[in-house]
Order: sequence, then C-alpha cells, then structure tokens
Amino acid sequence: MTVGSALNKIRRAALSPRRSLGAISGKAMRQHSYWLGNGRSIPPASVCLFMTYRCNLRCKMCDLWGENGSRREGTPVSTRSTQEELSQKEIRTLVDDLASFKPKVTLFGGEPLFHGRTHEVLQCLRDRNIPTSIITNGVLLGAHFRQLVDLKVDEITISLDGPREVHDSIRGVQGTYDKAIAGIVATAEYKRRKHSAVPRLKVLYTISDMNFRHLNDFVKGLEGLQLDLVNFYHVMFVNEELLRRHNAVFMEAFGITSNSLRGFARDVSSRVGLDDLAEQISLIKTGNHRVPVEFLIDFTPEELRRYYTDFSFSPKSRCLVPWREVLILPDGSVSPCLDFIAGNVREESFLRIWNGPRFIHFRRTLKRLGKFPACNRCCLLYRD
Repeated sequence: MTVGSALNKIRRAALSPRRSLGAISGKAMRQHSYWLGNGRSIPPASVCLFMTYRCNLRCKMCDLWGENGSRREGTPVSTRSTQEELSQKEIRTLVDDLASFKPKVTLFGGEPLFHGRTHEVLQCLRDRNIPTSIITNGVLLGAHFRQLVDLKVDEITISLDGPREVHDSIRGVQGTYDKAIAGIVATAEYKRRKHSAVPRLKVLYTISDMNFRHLNDFVKGLEGLQLDLVNFYHVMFVNEELLRRHNAVFMEAFGITSNSLRGFARDVSSRVGLDDLAEQISLIKTGNHRVPVEFLIDFTPEELRRYYTDFSFSPKSRCLVPWREVLILPDGSVSPCLDFIAGNVREESFLRIWNGPRFIHFRRTLKRLGKFPACNRCCLLYRD
C-alpha cells in the first residue's frame, strides 16, 4: 500500500468512524467464519445487485457486450433473456431480507441507470437505512443526478477509461466522455447547492491494452473536478489455457463450466508495454495531484511484470470473497462466482441461500483448494 492509499483510507475512516469500526469487526468475524465455519459464514458485508444486463454502450473489453462478451449473439449465455429481471415487488422482498444485516448494496449492470426503476430500488434501500452505491458509465448521469443526490446515495462510481479520444474509442460511441464529465460536474454542483456530503464521487479507470499509456494524462484532465477518488485497476483477462484449467476444476467440483469466463478471454499480455505502464504508474504515485488516487491492485514492478506474463502468479494464496460479498443477478440468481448459482431469491430467502447447501459446498471446495485457477486475474481477490 502506498502512503497516499493509506492516507485515503484514514481520511475515509475519519469521515465515518462508526462504519469503519463495524467493518473491522466484521472482517475479523469473516476470518473466523473462513477458518472455523465449515462452509458457513456470517452475512455478507457487500451485495452487488446486478440490475440488468442491458447497456447503452458496447465497451470493447466488456465481459458482457464486448468483443468476446458472453451476451453477444452466438455465445452460450446470450440465449438467456435480457428482459428477465426482478419485479419491484420481488426487489422489495429481497431488501426486507437484507435489512436484517444492512450490507452495502451496489447497483451494477449492464448499465443500472438504463433500468427503468433504479430510483425506486434506491428509495427502498434508503427507507431501510441500507448503505447504497451505484456503478455507472456516466452517460445517463446528467438525467439522474438530482434524484441520486436527493436519495442520499452514498457513492457514485463513474467508469472512465482514458482521455476523451481514448475513452470514446474504447466505448464505441463518440461523446460519451463529455457526457460523463458533464454529469460529474452537475452532480457536484447540485451537492453543493443542497449542502450534501453525499454521494461521494469516484472514478474507476480500467487499465487495459487500449489505454495503458494514458494514466497520467487522464488524471491531469480531471484536476478541476470535485472528485473524492480516482481508482485504477487492471482489467481481468484470461487465456485459453487458464480457461481450460478453470473449467476442468469447475466440472470436477460442481458439474458445470464457466461460460461467462470466456467474456474475459483477451490477448492482453502481448499488447501491454510493461515499461510504459510501469512509468505511468510511477508518474501517478509520485505526482502531486489535487484529487486522491489509488490503485486497487498495488503491485511492485516485478509483480506487475508477472501479473501480465505469468497466469499462475498472484501474491494472494486464498480467495475469501464468498465469505464477504455476493452477486445477485437480474433474474434473482445468487452467485458467489461466475456461473455458479447457489439459489434464487424468487424461490427462497437470501439468508437461506447464503448458508444453504450449495453455498456451503462452494465455500468448502474453495477453502480446500485455496482458490480456483481464474481467481488470479479477478479484481475481487485483491480487495482487503
């Protein structure tokens, strides 16, 4: 962890000491669950509510709609209906279940603002005092910022992948960068007028073979904005050999293969200039920026080289994600990892699924193995 990253964590803890203390206590209890729970766990700290598969962009590296995306025509997953989404009544029932332990709920997609009832979902969560955040490509932020501020959403993360020309090229639609920036400016101004500390505004930059030379210029272009954090992380990618090994493990352990993982199959290693990327990271870390900057995966130069050239490499030996967070898909399926379904909230309560037989089996298998082959390239592995 860099000094800047440590200071940012301290700053956030100072702004919300009660929540920070609760997170520390919860982390210790989840560690206890991991080692002694025999596959069971205390309720998750974080729930990612996948609102919809639908999206208004076609980002090249997207695992859903990108060049190898699992939702594209002709791929195994694309036959599932993109319209089969939880009703408002079903979401209210889910939120009632989550209210008993109040995890942080992040609305995601696809594009969550593309969903017709996002505001109603956020209101439902807010009514039960559940912490909320949303991850968006920012294109529709200008049409929704007033409601997001008035609903006191805790955090908005806007995904941006470079300066204007680079970003728009990756997203496949011209003008998306300017729309996202305009939405950020409008949100910050409305917050000021309402004397509101929330939503916190974060930008997420996915480092890939298409933008690895532009990190420093990107940060410079954001200097005048009222942002709480710019976060960089490395794109998830796999090759055919890693995909084969991962699916072999999944087939033996669970009788399934991870078709969605193919959405991350991209030749990134040969296209990223590691010297150039290392230089960009150094410029960011040593620069004097007006906006706080963090790297989700804070590699040393040698770790960075191995991450992009050796698929067996990871400084993490174990995955604890299914003990602390979970993904709920648009149709209500509860998933601890790509393509493994532990149950569906349309059929039983979330907490029954969380410590149900399939989830317990998944955790026991993962604990026995430490991690699955593709875990080494999953950003969730590297979260604290």
